Amino acid sequence: MGLQGEKGDTGASGAVGATGPQGPIGPQGVQGNTGPQGIQGPAGNNGANIGGPAGPTGPQGNQGIQGPAGNNGANGTNGLNGANGQGKIIYVINASAVPAVHPATVNEGVVMKNTAFVDVQLPAAPSLGDVVQVVGSSFGTGGWKLIAGGGQQIQMTSQTLGNLITSVGGQIQLAATNYRDVITMMYDGVGTWFIYSSIFANNNIPLFI
Repeated sequence: MGLQGEKGDTGASGAVGATGPQGPIGPQGVQGNTGPQGIQGPAGNNGANIGGPAGPTGPQGNQGIQGPAGNNGANGTNGLNGANGQGKIIYVINASAVPAVHPATVNEGVVMKNTAFVDVQLPAAPSLGDVVQVVGSSFGTGGWKLIAGGGQQIQMTSQTLGNLITSVGGQIQLAATNYRDVITMMYDGVGTWFIYSSIFANNNIPLFI
């Protein structure tokens, strides 16, 4: 065999062949480990608190059952006493030892124990049915008389017609010996005191002045 000749130069590359078809997709790889949590960012600003409009009022519920009654409270204090009714007589004593005026009040009885003369002045502004009584006692030796106020008169039912009524603002004079007289008068509401009950000692009827 003869000697091999020298290797010739490499020829030019041939043209690139056409791309072959894509192979099938390989299986998905395993998921990697979760990375560490990042640092929390700063809190955002609070939003404005804007209330919505009030809703309509709901219907009223049923009334509940009434609870038991509480204990009675303590009794209150007594009220003031009422005024004396008409015809109720409150008695006072006049024991004047010097001449004096006794201003009688309505529905008052004056027990005369006076040893000096006393003018019994009837009330100035009585009402219908008001009563004044004058009671002479064995001590009342000073004597006394009744005096009607201005615009008033005194009427007795045991006198004759001409002596029934005193003059306006007049007087009935009782003798000093009539210390046991008892006279009860009632006002008629229009200016006249009626003596509707009387006892005169020794039947000495008083003198109208």
